[in-house]
Amino acid sequence: MSMTTWKREYLPGFDDFEGRWGLYTKKHMDTKTLRQLDALSRLKWRGLRPRSLEKHGVSAIMIKDAHLDDWRTCPYCISCTENGHTECRDCPITKATGLHCDQTNANDWRATTPSPWDTWRDPDRNSGDPRLMIRVLEQTSIWIKENTKRGAKLSDVT
Repeated sequence: MSMTTWKREYLPGFDDFEGRWGLYTKKHMDTKTLRQLDALSRLKWRGLRPRSLEKHGVSAIMIKDAHLDDWRTCPYCISCTENGHTECRDCPITKATGLHCDQTNANDWRATTPSPWDTWRDPDRNSGDPRLMIRVLEQTSIWIKENTKRGAKLSDVT
């Protein structure tokens, strides 16, 4: 087990060019339905749970150092990118929760809880905690099922 086996299990379809793992592409993501994007997003974040990492002999630090936890492997971010700029307002997470994955409640100046992204990415924690992001993705999944037709694409809700 290794980083390669982790990628194959939790980032399916991630291109492998000449032995180098590539990035999901917008062209590839634009062929996916919202439910497929949702499934890919949830799969990646389930792969960041400690038991999933341990199963492959991979650490959170290794994932973070390889940038396998950022926008370049997020089906939603890639799908919402136009001209090199990510439009978070179009993201299903934003539509479902009212917040971007890297935001806390911006209207509440007392907000001290880190965002789902920051909870994972916190540099003071070597392990990272994907649970909050997984909960946000579960909430997004419910929103998609309740507010879109089967087969809907991101462009149908933006």
